[in-house]
Amino acid sequence: MRITEQISAVTDLPTLPEIMLRVHEVVSSGEGSAAALAAVVRQDPSLSAKILKVANSAFYGMGGTAISSVERAVARIGFNEVRNISTVVGLVRQFQKKSALLDYPGFWRHSLCTALLAQGAGSAPERERLFLAGLLHDIGILVYDQHFHDRFERIVSYCRDGMLPFASAEGTVAGEDTHGAVGAALLAHWKLDQSVATAVRLHHAPSDAPPGDAHMVGVIAAAEVVICNAEDAPFEGRLLEPVAGLVERHFGAAARGGGGGAEVAACREKADLILSA
Repeated sequence: MRITEQISAVTDLPTLPEIMLRVHEVVSSGEGSAAALAAVVRQDPSLSAKILKVANSAFYGMGGTAISSVERAVARIGFNEVRNISTVVGLVRQFQKKSALLDYPGFWRHSLCTALLAQGAGSAPERERLFLAGLLHDIGILVYDQHFHDRFERIVSYCRDGMLPFASAEGTVAGEDTHGAVGAALLAHWKLDQSVATAVRLHHAPSDAPPGDAHMVGVIAAAEVVICNAEDAPFEGRLLEPVAGLVERHFGAAARGGGGGAEVAACREKADLILSA
C-alpha cells in the first residue's frame, strides 16, 4: 500500500494545533477586535511572548518605549501577522520529535523563509494561502522522518551515497510517494484548503498544476528555488527551475542569483526572529 494511502491510519499523526485554530477563527470572522484576539493569544504564554517580541522588533518598532501589552502588540502588527505567527508556533510544536537525519531548526527556517517570500508575490486574497502553502510545502519530509522512518532513511542514504538531489533519490526509492504527495495527503487529512494541498503536492512539478492552481503552485515552486539556492547547505540540494523563467516571472531577475538579494535577507531575518526562543 502506498504511504499516501496509509496517512489516515497513523494513530499518532499530529493534529492541527488548537491555538492556531482559535486564532484563525477570530481572524477569519472579520468581526474580532484586538482585545478578542489578544484574549486568545494570552492563553498560550509561548505565543504571547513571540507576538510581543515581533511587535517590539525593528520590523514594527516605533522607536519609543517597548510595549508589554499583548493587545497593543496585536494592534501594532495586525491580525494577519498574528495568524501567521500562531500557525508557525503551533506547527513547530506539533512536530517536535527529532532524528539524526534532519536538522529540524534548519527545516523550519527554510519553510518559513519560503512562506514569507511566497506571500509577498500574491494579491491580498491569496496571501494567507500562499503563506500556509509555503510553510507546509516540505511537511511531507517530516511525516516521512517521524512516521515512515525506515523509508526516509533509505531515501537519505541513497541521496548521500549517490550525491543526488533529494527529489531524485526520493523518486528512485519511493516512486510516486514523494514528500509533496505525502504532505498533500496530510493536508487532506487535516481538511485544509485544496489549493494549498495542490501547491504542496506539485511544488516540484508546477507544469502539472491545473489552470486554477497554476499561479499558486508556480509561486511556491519558485520561492523554494530562490530560498534553497540562497542557503549554504540546503537539505534538498541546489534546485534548478522546474520551468524555465519561473523565478524571474514571480520574483524578478534579481532573484535568479544565488544570494537571493535583499528580499531573501529580510525573510531570513524575520524567520530567525519568529523561530528564536
